[in-house]
Amino acid sequence: MESTSQTTELKQILAKLLIPLAGITLFLLLFNIIKSIASLVLLLFLGILLALLFNGVSNFLSQKSRLPFGLAMIIFILIILGMLAGIGWYAGPNLIEQYKILREQIPSAINNLKDLFANRGWSEYLLPDQVKLDQIFSNGSSFVTGIAGIFSTAAGFLASLFFILFVAVYLAIDPDIYLNNLIKILAKKRRQRAKEIFSMLGNGLRWWLIGRIASMAVVGILTTVLLFIAGIHMAVFLGLIAAMFSFVPYIGPTVSAIPAIIVALSDEPAKVLYVIVIYSLVQFIESYFITPLIQERAVSMPPALLITVQVLMGLLFGLLGVLLATPLTVVLIILVQTLYVHDYHGDEIKVLGSHTK
Repeated sequence: MESTSQTTELKQILAKLLIPLAGITLFLLLFNIIKSIASLVLLLFLGILLALLFNGVSNFLSQKSRLPFGLAMIIFILIILGMLAGIGWYAGPNLIEQYKILREQIPSAINNLKDLFANRGWSEYLLPDQVKLDQIFSNGSSFVTGIAGIFSTAAGFLASLFFILFVAVYLAIDPDIYLNNLIKILAKKRRQRAKEIFSMLGNGLRWWLIGRIASMAVVGILTTVLLFIAGIHMAVFLGLIAAMFSFVPYIGPTVSAIPAIIVALSDEPAKVLYVIVIYSLVQFIESYFITPLIQERAVSMPPALLITVQVLMGLLFGLLGVLLATPLTVVLIILVQTLYVHDYHGDEIKVLGSHTK
């Protein structure tokens, strides 16, 4: 009887342990599935952003040149592909070589930094003795790093790129087809308002994207020129990095300064001060002059909200999450403005990226 009682008690204990364990396992499984689906949705959103750019530029070219819209889009896409091919053909080998040089300079840069703070006891705790370069550079260039393993291989990268371009082109050609079919899931009395809100979303994202691209170009040129004047090696390569990273506000410009600091440290530690001043100056000019001038249509967002969304998206989806955090914040703000502040409370508003109420 005692043995039977002990067996029954053991089964009860196991049952109590297995139920929460099964619940945790199910939760993790569902979380990974949802995260994978969300990653695919992010790629779709990236395709929508490109579609807005393709559609807007093609419409502009069509109106100015009186070319058919389809032909204008083909010309624009061919121009983009030609520019990318030209950069890859002429500048690609040089950029790869500079990338290799930068990679090799990290250990010497850290050693120089240690020598600079040799008399400070805390330096040995902040600066590692060895830098694991493979961890730094292994997946740094992958466009889809951290997307739950779906697009982590080279073949997956090409597949995701094809998917993005496919979505962008077909949406840009005739967005009304997809929009009209989408809003049919709503009640008839809500369809007109839904169409207005989608129009506001497209307008806000389009102006934000145009502003970002223009700002990136200015940041890249300014950074390159100032680094060249200061005598910093690889000024063109570092300027290109600064332009690309400035697509992500606040976090991007800060991260883009790290390679320049490494280059300066490996050359002459005193030049680090020049780099810090240059990047701070460019960031100041970009924040207070370039962005307000380019984005006069009020595509500006609260910094605290934007940084919070960037960190959250980065934790959940890695590089792609950080990349798309800002445009997703644009969408979030416009939806709150239109659906909650205006429609629910009845307040008059200035919709982000538009002068309409």
